[in-house]
Amino acid sequence: MMQEEMNFHNHLLFIVVKESVYRIKVLFGSMIMNKINENIRNFILSDGKFKEPALASYIQSLEEILNKMEARTMTEARRLEIAKEQVRGIRKQSRRLEERMSLLENENETLQEQIKVIEENKNINEK
Repeated sequence: MMQEEMNFHNHLLFIVVKESVYRIKVLFGSMIMNKINENIRNFILSDGKFKEPALASYIQSLEEILNKMEARTMTEARRLEIAKEQVRGIRKQSRRLEERMSLLENENETLQEQIKVIEENKNINEK
């Protein structure tokens, strides 16, 4: 059950990231898409499994790319600001999901302990 919850949360994070990447792609075309596509491809090839720092690293990398970009026009400046705001939103949502996952893991452990106690009491009463 724990693995299913982690896969579900990874899937949610993937959807959020994918949607934001799509929006950034619409805004900037292919300027930064090579790096993003590489990260998405690695995520998919690893069957949705990644180490904990990978998402934070991905978000940080995306932020660094956006911060290094310089807008030449007002339109580009607005697009860049929107992209930066979306990355901040991704960071917030990923933190919330990680906190929720941690809470669910703790609840799961507590419930498993309660089940063990109930089963032990049941076995004692049957004897």
